[in-house]
Amino acid sequence: MSMKARLIYISLIFSSILVGAQNANYCPKDSSVTIESKVFTFVEQMPEFPGGEAALVKFLQQNIQYPQMERDNDIQGRVFMRFVVMEDGRVDSVKVMRPISPGLDKEATRVLKLMPNFIPGKQQGKPVRVYYTLPIVFKLQNNSPKEDAVIKEKIDRDENFRNAFGQYKFQKYDDAIKYLKKSIKKYPNDYLSYELVAECELKTGKTKNACADYKMALDKGSPTAQESLKKNCN
Repeated sequence: MSMKARLIYISLIFSSILVGAQNANYCPKDSSVTIESKVFTFVEQMPEFPGGEAALVKFLQQNIQYPQMERDNDIQGRVFMRFVVMEDGRVDSVKVMRPISPGLDKEATRVLKLMPNFIPGKQQGKPVRVYYTLPIVFKLQNNSPKEDAVIKEKIDRDENFRNAFGQYKFQKYDDAIKYLKKSIKKYPNDYLSYELVAECELKTGKTKNACADYKMALDKGSPTAQESLKKNCN
């Protein structure tokens, strides 16, 4: 099983595209429309989860629980959620836009309602209501409890790895690599950082570098790097 397959089974794909309802409007700077009562699609300063994207990923990983019925029946997929970030940063009007199953839809809704206040969006220097779309991917993996525990411990212990994990989920592979290099410098004997670096390098077409890092992971004791080497480095 590759490092990619061993990552925590609930992953997040972040969308920076904010989807508005039919009555949502974008008001330019010189607009005379009263903006406080409207829900915006795009604004000059978009809402932001406190701590940024990596913190949002961590929050979801720590709070989402895979429903047992869906787990038992191998039900997976992407639930598209939408909510409104209010003027004071509160999350309001949480709605399932594209459902998958009752259990996954309910769990995604439950967790989004637990989110802390966002940094509100602003238009013309004033906080305004803004639609926010968040697709949440539920994916089952064949991880052993021991493998999951190792990854979770690494995320909790190593801030750079945690940030890299978040960037990887956002498909920002170059940024993830920067964090992982810091992680390796601080924890040179942890194979997980080498494996995730290799995954990022494969995504960016740096196969030679990826193979070198898989070898390093294998030398550091990775139980899965050999499989990745056979698959990607023949």
